[in-house]
Amino acid sequence: MNVMNPGSGEPRPYPRRTDTDAPADDGGQEDLMAKAKDTVTVRLPGEHRAVSWSGGAFAGDPELVSTAQGLAAIAAQVEVAPPGGYATAGADSRQGAMVAMLGAARGRGIVVEDDPELWDGIIDPDADAGGEIIH
Repeated sequence: MNVMNPGSGEPRPYPRRTDTDAPADDGGQEDLMAKAKDTVTVRLPGEHRAVSWSGGAFAGDPELVSTAQGLAAIAAQVEVAPPGGYATAGADSRQGAMVAMLGAARGRGIVVEDDPELWDGIIDPDADAGGEIIH
C-alpha cells in the first residue's frame, strides 16, 4: 500500500517496522494448538462450575477438583458413555483425566473439547447395543 507525501502528489511507501524488537512468528499458533491438545475441560451445564486438566494437574471448581483427584488416585472405573461405556480415571493422560472429571460431575458433565481421540477405546463403535468396552 502506498500513501501520498503531503503536498507533493508523489506516493511514498507505507512505513514498515524494521527494528529488531518487531514481533516474530515463532510458531505461536502451533504452540497454542499443541497446548490445547494437552488440556481437557468438563463443565456443568446450567451452573458456573467447571474443572480442567493440563499436564497432570486439575484446576477449577474446588469440589470438582477434589473429587476428580480422588477418582484418579484410586483409578476408579467410571461409566462415561452409557450404557456400558466404562473407562479408568487417571491423572496422567487426557483421557484418564476426562474420565475422572466426568465422574466428578456425576453424569451431568459436558466435555468442552470436540476431540474424538478422547473417546478412543471407551466404546466399541461397531457394537450394536452401543456399549462394548475395549481394553
